[in-house]
Amino acid sequence: MQFDRRARFFFSDDQGTVYTEYLVILFLVALGAVSALIALGVPLLKLFYYQQAVVLLPFP
Repeated sequence: MQFDRRARFFFSDDQGTVYTEYLVILFLVALGAVSALIALGVPLLKLFYYQQAVVLLPFP
């Protein structure tokens, strides 16, 4: 009898579900940001180094 009451309370308590959902959403957004940074970072870095080399070339 007491186990049934505890089980009902355990399954009806949703106190931490919203917090968990926010953590999952935050994790997915952070994962997307890191993926975008890695995907765009290397070409942008190469472009930066190329532009830096062009600017620093001595004029003939």
